[in-house]
Amino acid sequence: MTFSLRPYQASKVAEARALMGQGKRSICLVAPCGAGKTIIAAHIIHSALSKQRRVLFLAHRRELIDQCAEKLRALGILDYNVVLSGHPHSRNPNAPMQIASIQTLIRREYPPADLIIVDESHHAAAGQYQTLLKNYPDAYVLGLTATPERLDGKGLDGIFHDLLEVATVPDLIDSGFLVAPTCLGPSPEMAAQLKSALASVKVRGGDYAEGALGDAMDHAELVGDIVQHWKEWAAGQKTIVFAASILHSQHIIQQFQAAGIPAAHLDGKMATPEREGILAAWRSGDIQVVSNCQILTEGFDFPELSCCVLARPTKSVALFLQMCGRVLRTAPGKSGALILDHAGNMLEHGPPHIDRVWTLQGASKKRKVERTHACFLPGCGALFVERDAGAVWWVAATQPGIIENYRFMARKFERMDRSSPEFTQEAKLIACPACSHAACKFCGSFIKPPSAESSDRLICPQCQGEYSSDRQEQEEREKRQPPTSMDGDLVLMDGDGAAAEKIRVKNEYKRLLNVAKEKGHKRGWVWWRLKEQFSEAQLRPVFPWLRSEWTKKPASEGEK
Repeated sequence: MTFSLRPYQASKVAEARALMGQGKRSICLVAPCGAGKTIIAAHIIHSALSKQRRVLFLAHRRELIDQCAEKLRALGILDYNVVLSGHPHSRNPNAPMQIASIQTLIRREYPPADLIIVDESHHAAAGQYQTLLKNYPDAYVLGLTATPERLDGKGLDGIFHDLLEVATVPDLIDSGFLVAPTCLGPSPEMAAQLKSALASVKVRGGDYAEGALGDAMDHAELVGDIVQHWKEWAAGQKTIVFAASILHSQHIIQQFQAAGIPAAHLDGKMATPEREGILAAWRSGDIQVVSNCQILTEGFDFPELSCCVLARPTKSVALFLQMCGRVLRTAPGKSGALILDHAGNMLEHGPPHIDRVWTLQGASKKRKVERTHACFLPGCGALFVERDAGAVWWVAATQPGIIENYRFMARKFERMDRSSPEFTQEAKLIACPACSHAACKFCGSFIKPPSAESSDRLICPQCQGEYSSDRQEQEEREKRQPPTSMDGDLVLMDGDGAAAEKIRVKNEYKRLLNVAKEKGHKRGWVWWRLKEQFSEAQLRPVFPWLRSEWTKKPASEGEK
């Protein structure tokens, strides 16, 4: 069996080969969900193997590995090996084609390779990929991603030297290779309430922490509205729901089932046969709705899906586009798709089907000067920075049990604004990583706190001063919970809102930044060209961080 490339795929494959022929050894191919990245990779692999080259395909999820193997078999390539613990095709270690899980390969002997293909290559800035790629200084490297932008601001320009955009979502919709979505979301007022409430949710790695986000989003009334809006807009459609946590997903499915709608929850802790059974019933039509949390994003293909329910917010444009991308693929009889955004993602990131300009260069960040801490425990005296701390605790908002001798200090902390720099400086209990002790903020005696994750409360045995594992006390969190009822209907979203306007400004900014780099201009040239096209009111929301010092630096130093 063989399959042909679409015109835009064939064009970019030829362009990538031409760049490699010019000696360009690292190229990042950017293609949106549904553009056929794996098919492009399979054809490039087929060509390399026909020239007796050895190829290594890297991915971070089993689904991506299985997709690659499937496409190779369709091209008649059977001499391959899968480097993944317990995989049935892990029996051919000397094959010229190696398909590897990065998590497995990093712990094994690296196979020889002339060409390395990194799937979902926005992950390539991670340490494991960096470690592995350093062992292949002479290999060609090809990255595949829909979104080369990372939450942590790291650029990919240290890994890839050239970026090739295979196609844009608008182009693919116009050509009939993707379907146009109808997007509905909360009103700006509703989204503002939710955003305010989410301000207290912890952020890890640039996005909301799953557990805290699940607690914030998991309200019965909100879940009920999800079902009601689905019945109004998408009844009978094959639907995927993205929830904020496993428990949140389970509650959503309970509400669908209570309404008589065939629905199921899916998570990574399920046994493989159970997961496969749910997916099979979904594909056959026995189940209409499946909800998940961070499972069915990258590498999941089900073209017949026509409705996506976003029941979780995300700060990541990559995750947002991956979630929406599940329903944009074409299928027989499918004329469009529906996206029901209950979390305000489109107000944050814009609709998923507008044009976006990508660059390999990340947002350069100001280097933080880390404060050095000293441990004064006799016999220790270690010096350390906070990121190496054994544990971090916070003075509790109230001190009902503290000994009277220390009540004056307790009142000082109780009067502090918990969001202030003063509170950050004075009320943080930091345990030494060498001896695991910290000096009590009230009495100065040395205590040995457990890890912050092990308990919600820590009490000093000397003065009975209390500490919390979370800076934001439970009482404060309850005050800032999201509204328990998302009153009002979802409204139609289009490409003319504030978020879409920001993206248009950002697109032009990135385009001009690339021109400035090529011509050796300073950033000020970019700023003045932007001011010729956009008003101050349009520019300031996109560049609140811009200062005069920024304009004096070369454009090659990063976006920020």
